[in-house]
Amino acid sequence: MHFDIIWLNGPSSSGKTTLAKELQALLDDHFLHVCFDTFYQMLPVRFKPTTTADSKYVERVHLGFEYSIPALAKGGNRLIVDYPFHYADSLPRCLDLVSAYRVFYVGVFSPIEVLEQREAKRGDRKIGLASFQSARVHVNSEYDVEADTHQLSPNQAAQKIISALDTIAPPTAFERLRLKRRVAPPHPELRTGGTAP
Repeated sequence: MHFDIIWLNGPSSSGKTTLAKELQALLDDHFLHVCFDTFYQMLPVRFKPTTTADSKYVERVHLGFEYSIPALAKGGNRLIVDYPFHYADSLPRCLDLVSAYRVFYVGVFSPIEVLEQREAKRGDRKIGLASFQSARVHVNSEYDVEADTHQLSPNQAAQKIISALDTIAPPTAFERLRLKRRVAPPHPELRTGGTAP
């Protein structure tokens, strides 16, 4: 089955980026690795979110990232999206934003103690982020396939995903989630492709 987007959802330090790069190496077609970290690096080096206003600004950066995904797909690019749904409104919004594309949804998991060990070892993440996201990113989600990056090597996890790409039958997870949604209809700009507020 042809998919335009492979979406990896999992908490910080769960191995999404490593998995995305492994998928890029193994897949026959070219896929762009679309990662929020790239957007965050666009911020001034001096920016350190410490206030409520700073947090609101980061939310706007997240919103810009989410809107960029259908724009990249509209250009004819196939994507591996490396993005956790830790804001409550991100998943329903993205379900609408990419409704024109076939999305293969992957849940990336690892035990919390492993996440915390990885986080401490990395040294480039705020301590506690993995725990914070772990309690949130999988809420209200169901997946086309799940990968435990503690039990599987990056290659094994990527091979599991690639095998599932050819066997998954519709409706896909994103299609099922759209059908099950119990939220207000999308804002007009999400339907028409207008700019975000």
